[in-house]
Amino acid sequence: MKDILDQMVRDARVYFVPEGLPGRTQLLDELPKQSGNFWEALSPIQSFFVFETAPEYLKTAPREVAEAAYCAAIETLPGDWWGPYGRPDSDTSQRLLQIEGIEACLLRQLDNEKPVSMSDSEPATLAKLEKFQVADLAALFLSARDKLEYSLHDQPDARKARRDALKKQAEKE
Repeated sequence: MKDILDQMVRDARVYFVPEGLPGRTQLLDELPKQSGNFWEALSPIQSFFVFETAPEYLKTAPREVAEAAYCAAIETLPGDWWGPYGRPDSDTSQRLLQIEGIEACLLRQLDNEKPVSMSDSEPATLAKLEKFQVADLAALFLSARDKLEYSLHDQPDARKARRDALKKQAEKE
């Protein structure tokens, strides 16, 4: 099963929804054969692909496993997995936002300057020009959850100030 999951991680650079991943059918065949705490043998990004392929496992997995899986995915996957540029509203995004305790991961990511890539021409260009980073993606998720404003079209310094404000707001809660 690990080989299937590792291939899915590689394929996720080209396919942006779990239904499109070539290994999906194989993984769905393998999952019922697993027993016990099979999560312990998987890396967080491998667990993410289990959850995205078969979301029912997300409902029964330990919260810490789910949080680590989606946190790893934020750092690893192209931005296309989360929705259109600047709007994290895909099914994957919705699952992330439903994880109890995901805020801790998102708050940690607010300083992560790793660039986030996008695939299509216009979003890819915007992502480069506007210096889209993991920190921005985390801020978009926090803003979506709390119904706040956050724009990737603001200058990077203004976005950093907004992320700092999000952190301070979370500390008060």
